[in-house]
Amino acid sequence: MFAQKDFDKILWSSHAALVRGEDSVVRAQLAGTPLLWTLYPQAEQGHLTKMRAFEALYGEHFADAKARESWAALELELNSGAREVRAWSAWRDHMEHNRLAAQSWRRYLFGLEPQSARIVRACS
Repeated sequence: MFAQKDFDKILWSSHAALVRGEDSVVRAQLAGTPLLWTLYPQAEQGHLTKMRAFEALYGEHFADAKARESWAALELELNSGAREVRAWSAWRDHMEHNRLAAQSWRRYLFGLEPQSARIVRACS
């Protein structure tokens, strides 16, 4: 286990991240690091629903369709128990597009209105 500050340093210096929990995936997104999220399995494949919802939003930030497809295919394999070497290779071969998508997603997240401002406006 790492202290959070040490984990963040590793994320910020990594070329890519394979993360597991929700806290880690949020930290990787905020770091703008290309990521693969291996969700904790849930009853009735609930984790795949969560994965697809994330894929729909994050995937919009890929400028290259093949890069997006390779990322989504590997996410599905990692979260459904399959292990295909070619899926890893395809994802790796699009690393520059993965990096650009991660940075685009990060800019999008930091451009969102803070939740506190939305609550204040709703209560006004």
